[in-house]
Amino acid sequence: MKNGSPLCLETASFILVLLVHVLCLVYLQDFLFFGENGLRLAHVILSAMPVICSYLAIRFFLPSLVTAVLISGTVIILSVIHFTKYSLTKEALSWSDLTAIDNFSIIAGYLKCWHIFIIVAIMLSAVLSFLLAKSIDKHKFNLATHVGLLLIPIPFTFYSYFDDSNYRIEQLLDTVKAKYGINYIAWDWNENVKDNGLMMHLVHTSKRKLPDSSSVENRLEFNKLLAYERGEKARPKQIIFISGEAFWFDENNFKTLFQPLNKLGFKNFRSISPVYGGGTVNASFEILTGLPSVTDTLQGIIYQEYAELMADKPHTLPQYLKSHGYSTVFIHNHNRKFWKRHLIVPKFGFDTFISIEDMKAKDKRGFADDAILYNSALNQIKSKKGEKLFLYLVTVYSHGPYKAKNDFGERDYKKRLSLSIQRFAKFVKKARKIAPDALIVLYGDHKPSLNKYFYENNVIPKDQFHSQGDKRDNPRLITDHSREVVGDVPVFIKYRDDGRIDGIISEANGLPLYCMVQRIDEELLSSGVPAFAFSKKYVCSQYKEKGYGASSESYPDWLYSLSLFEPDMKR
Repeated sequence: MKNGSPLCLETASFILVLLVHVLCLVYLQDFLFFGENGLRLAHVILSAMPVICSYLAIRFFLPSLVTAVLISGTVIILSVIHFTKYSLTKEALSWSDLTAIDNFSIIAGYLKCWHIFIIVAIMLSAVLSFLLAKSIDKHKFNLATHVGLLLIPIPFTFYSYFDDSNYRIEQLLDTVKAKYGINYIAWDWNENVKDNGLMMHLVHTSKRKLPDSSSVENRLEFNKLLAYERGEKARPKQIIFISGEAFWFDENNFKTLFQPLNKLGFKNFRSISPVYGGGTVNASFEILTGLPSVTDTLQGIIYQEYAELMADKPHTLPQYLKSHGYSTVFIHNHNRKFWKRHLIVPKFGFDTFISIEDMKAKDKRGFADDAILYNSALNQIKSKKGEKLFLYLVTVYSHGPYKAKNDFGERDYKKRLSLSIQRFAKFVKKARKIAPDALIVLYGDHKPSLNKYFYENNVIPKDQFHSQGDKRDNPRLITDHSREVVGDVPVFIKYRDDGRIDGIISEANGLPLYCMVQRIDEELLSSGVPAFAFSKKYVCSQYKEKGYGASSESYPDWLYSLSLFEPDMKR
């Protein structure tokens, strides 16, 4: 070590790091310290391994006190970010959140004064400790000793990287993990933070999980899905799907705001979104692929995690509609690179991607008025009048967070949602003058992040929250919340054939988004997407008996692999 400190200072610095880590486990990560057999000591020790490993690595270059402040500050900042993200979206912080710099544009809206105060205080502490270290850190540790110490936590920190290897160390780690019940809960990141701690969770999520490669038998089964008999019904010439940012209501909340849609003749039913308060692209993933996003096959924000890994032409709805002669257009009034849409949109089969950069307009708060989105859509409808067209629109104006003025954010949300609905209604009136027989589907991507409002008004039962929250923080949803309750969102649909629409609603009402779009496809689109054939045959017709969790897990790895990752098969 460079200019090592006396043993007492080294010990104090190390203890400071561990103390901060434990406090963050308690207050910001909901870490499970006790299980059925008492204190989960092995899990507590394991949760600290990434912190210890980082401390020892940085100690090669910096004095002990400076290292302690930097590591402690980093643990605090990451824990606060995780706490804030989870409070508002029920999603855990992941490694890709820290590395996907294109997503930073949305973070400013969630920063509060106390967040900034913590960051500034940590930076000042680091500077001060560096100045102090010049006079008190004078000793040097033996290099061999330092390397030896560092080698101890490395295998325990990165044990998830040894999966499926033949190394002896992997076998030893498997024995230890089995004995103490240690596991990377890859299919539930919130539970993984609770079980292993945030720092270990970040290490886990730095390695992406991919579905298993398909076998010969799997490919034969996939070919059967490609050849699955479907009714060749007359498709609408214009198909318009709209993802409504945080569009939501129930019988007692915000229902009157949607009256303009009822007047336009839209029929309404309910679906189940895989996300809450954020993560719009996972809802879009289900609509465009027909595959669940809540599964142990893929994890996290799927676009962000897997954009580079997906095949160039996966088996998606826009790809198949394009094969049926449709022009495919994706429009979103936000940044092109957000959630790596600039990579996913062309891969999924969209000929054209229009983003905020193309619209040359931006709202001062960072969320653009949906009017410019709909203006772009109308231009596409006009320019392709009489042609087959698939439009997929993603709104953004009603995005959170919502300013709370003694009302838990209700008025701010209501104001933004009302304007967004007005913009949509105006768009529909103009679009139908050009394309009167268009199929139009509007769905809420997720509930708004109004945790406190939902808690106080019993929208989400109180037993779905950890606590009631306080003036500073929102109540947080429990990890094993009811997906049917938390994910409930409205769907509005309009088409010239009321009989076929009524048939869709009678069978799709209350089903997940991936089943909702399968029913629309079966009745109106007949696209041929293999995931839709699988859903019809094995999942959606049996959903009420299986429930959300079992239904989502019914989709095998090979279907994801062949639909999204493996080289294109003949369609």
